[in-house]
Amino acid sequence: MNNPVYIEKYQNRDNFDCGEPELNEFIKLYARQNHTNNISKTYVILDDKNVVAYYTLVYENIELKNIKNEIPADLRNNRRDKIPCVLLGMIARDISLKGQNFGLYLLNEAIKNTYKASTIAGIKGLFLTPINSIVASKFYDQIQFLQKIDEKLYYIPIATIQELVKE
Repeated sequence: MNNPVYIEKYQNRDNFDCGEPELNEFIKLYARQNHTNNISKTYVILDDKNVVAYYTLVYENIELKNIKNEIPADLRNNRRDKIPCVLLGMIARDISLKGQNFGLYLLNEAIKNTYKASTIAGIKGLFLTPINSIVASKFYDQIQFLQKIDEKLYYIPIATIQELVKE
């Protein structure tokens, strides 16, 4: 399996299809532009020059008032209305890779980069905002270290990330 690399102009994204139109559109039309303009950073996995999987990371502030369910204890003790974090905004793999655990691999890579980010700037953890709640619940709800805050928000505390990366 190739390591994720930054998205580049020469990489072919035209044939990418993960089955989710919004994720397909993002990688084809917006990912490189957002990467270049420092809106988010997109990491891709290539098969030759073809993008077969990707994820995006961005520094974000999650507003506590937007969390509908009970707020995790480590976030309640925050003195701010907003939680500094890394947001895993997009994550997808081509349907040709179904059943090959690329989702877990990409999540693991995002966790490693979040750990690196935590050594540079203060963050409380990694938040995930799935596009498709049904698909996400099948995947994310099985991962024991993920905390489900509500239907469209998952969280991994930075302390958990530090333990995962040290293993």
